[in-house]
Amino acid sequence: MTAQIIETTRRGSCYDMLIVGLTQDDPDFRFETGQPNAAGAYRIRAGNKGELAYVEQYVASINNRPAAAARAAAAQGRYIERLEAAEMMGLNHGRGWIADGYNVDRHGIDPSWEGEAICYVYPA
Repeated sequence: MTAQIIETTRRGSCYDMLIVGLTQDDPDFRFETGQPNAAGAYRIRAGNKGELAYVEQYVASINNRPAAAARAAAAQGRYIERLEAAEMMGLNHGRGWIADGYNVDRHGIDPSWEGEAICYVYPA
């Protein structure tokens, strides 16, 4: 099975994508329409950069090649986690800071983390 993102359009903080090669059995994307268009493409809406990266990674995994976001994360070797969770799991983490709306948009983190302490987690 091969999937491809045909078009990505930004609308405010959301991203609308037109993707071919998906089926209704694929994970919980929010299909704007329940049926594919005439070309067999689904219109999918990602609510933020994190969801956009997830969709890109999923499409890349279908095609068995890493997505740009996955390559960047692997090269960078770090990710953002809640400070409390990083400490509880004993992860190698940096100094924490309080997440605000800017961090949610810039880093594509879970909006429910806004107002909580977050940090970068580094590989061991």
